[in-house]
Amino acid sequence: MPTVGELWEDCPAEYDFSEKCDWSVRFPGLWGHAFVNLLYATVAVATLAWVASAARDLRDARAQRFSAGAQPGRYDSARYDLNVACGYVALVAAIPIIAALA
Repeated sequence: MPTVGELWEDCPAEYDFSEKCDWSVRFPGLWGHAFVNLLYATVAVATLAWVASAARDLRDARAQRFSAGAQPGRYDSARYDLNVACGYVALVAAIPIIAALA
């Protein structure tokens, strides 16, 4: 990704957006890269929301674990769900590292 200064450096001061100043012409692949970054950020936020929800469910299940009307498998299920969600967060977090090494 180019810096902000590189994006605007060759454009005239009067904001004449001629074809030579189009970012897609000056930086091929810029919009595709921006779309991939937006998609990655959306997936990252969604997986973190999943972890937050799974953690809340685990906390509720742990509080009810030894209550009178306890459901035997609820705590184990909530714990498994949190582990799976954390695994997906780790996978999403590894994507930039893998992309940088490739």
